[in-house]
Amino acid sequence: MERYLIDKNVIPHFLATMYTSKGMNFISKVFNDVPNILAITEIEALSWLHSDKAKEAIIK
Repeated sequence: MERYLIDKNVIPHFLATMYTSKGMNFISKVFNDVPNILAITEIEALSWLHSDKAKEAIIK
């Protein structure tokens, strides 16, 4: 699989299932294939408080 740089907006949109099923499948594969995430994006993602602990665990 190709390598992709994950933008900070992809993570919350993915967790909110805002993409089509094809998009969700694609992003899942990218996330599972050790994605490239900028340090600032990782820090922002880890700072989000989420009421759904399962989604919070996905971020971690």
